[in-house]
Amino acid sequence: MTHTLYRAGSIESQASEVCWLLYTSKGLNDTNFVEAARHYIAAVEATGDDVNWGETQIGTKMRTGTEHVKNNLKKNSRLRGVFSQKQSAVRFLKEIQGKNLFQSVLISGILTDIAVICAEAGVVPRYCNFSLGIFGNKAKLPDEQTLAITTMCGHHRISPKYVQALRQDVERGWMSAEDAAHKLASICLCGIFNPKRACTLLQQAVSQPHQLKE
Repeated sequence: MTHTLYRAGSIESQASEVCWLLYTSKGLNDTNFVEAARHYIAAVEATGDDVNWGETQIGTKMRTGTEHVKNNLKKNSRLRGVFSQKQSAVRFLKEIQGKNLFQSVLISGILTDIAVICAEAGVVPRYCNFSLGIFGNKAKLPDEQTLAITTMCGHHRISPKYVQALRQDVERGWMSAEDAAHKLASICLCGIFNPKRACTLLQQAVSQPHQLKE
C-alpha cells in the first residue's frame, strides 16, 4: 500500500513517526486473521505509543475508539496505524517475532530510518516501495506546513482550507493545537494520521506565521 509514502514536511518532522500496515492475502492467510490481528493490536498497544490506528470500514482510535474496532474485525479487515517514535516500531517488531502468525507487516517512514529499525529488530525487509516525489506545477500546492498535515491522510480527505481555518482558530486562542489535531485525525478513515505530529506542526505554524503562504 503506497498511501503512506507521500507525507510532506521536513526530514526531522517525518523522522518522528513510523506507519504500520497489516493485510491478508485472500485464501492464503485470512482464515485465522481475526485472532492474529488481536495479537498484533496487543503488540501495538504494548508499546504505549498507539497514537492512532484502525480499519477503514470499521473505525479508528480517533473516530470510534479502539474497542469498536477490535469487536468488529473480519477476516478481510485491513489494519493501519502510526507510531510517534521510531523505537516503538522496533519494540513492535520484536514483540511479534516468533509468534508464527503468518501475516505480513509493512512499515513506512524515512527509508534510512526504516533500515535501522529493521536491523535493530532483527528483521530482514522483503521488498521496498518509495515515492519519487511530486511532479507538475508545485506553485499550486499549499504551504509546506499545511501540506505536511494534509498528506498525513493518505486518502486525501483533509482539506487544506480546513487545516488553515483550524490553525487560525489556534492562533486566536479559540482552540488548543491538541484539540485541532484531534479534529483533523477524526477525518482520517484508516488510522495513519498522526495527531501528535499534527499538534506540533500547528504549534510551529502559529509561532512562525511568516513561513505560511496565503
